Formats: sequence, structure tokens, C-alpha cells
Amino acid sequence: MAKQRSLAQGDVVEELKLEGDVSGKTAIIVDDIISTGTTVIKAAKLLKDKGCTKLIVFAIHAVFAGDAKLVLEQTAIDRMIVTDTIPREASDLPKGAEIISVKPLLEQALMVQ
Repeated sequence: MAKQRSLAQGDVVEELKLEGDVSGKTAIIVDDIISTGTTVIKAAKLLKDKGCTKLIVFAIHAVFAGDAKLVLEQTAIDRMIVTDTIPREASDLPKGAEIISVKPLLEQALMVQ
């Protein structure tokens, strides 16, 4: 997907363009951060409208600002995976979302030999 933001409107996603055919396929959205969820929601709707059969979202930072949790629960996302870079209780996540830990990766990267 190609995303175009409008800085004049407060950094709002103005347009999403889909590159390629997703009909009958599993689509995977990889994003650095989910804050309000607006971009992921728009992307999910576009992908489902274009015929993807399963939608998986993966994000590094799970902010879930405002009512993002509730809004994301009402989308067509089949699976959501986020990391623990921002501490979250399971009850703070949209229903069905999973947390994976980056702790082992960071420990390995920071090991002093």
C-alpha cells in the first residue's frame, strides 16, 4: 500500500492506494506504531473491499490512544500482533490482539562480550 498524508490537515492519512491484487489472499499489514488506529482501519477496509480473505496486522508500538481499542475491535482484522515496547495489560488491547516480547532480542543485542 502507498499512503499519502495531508500535513495541512494535521498529519491525517489522505489517501491509501493498493498496489497489486489481494483477492482471495491473506494480507499482512506491518506498521511501526498504532496510535489512534485510523491508518490501520482505513487499510483494513480497503483490503477487505478488494477481496482479501484474511487480514493480519503487526505493529511494533501499541499506543492505542483515545478510543482506538474499541474502534479496532469493530474492524475486519482477523489477527493483531503487537510487541511489548509499550507495557500493556491484555485488557488494554483490542479483543483478540496478542503481545509478543522483544525482551530476548534486546537482551541479545545489548550483551557485552
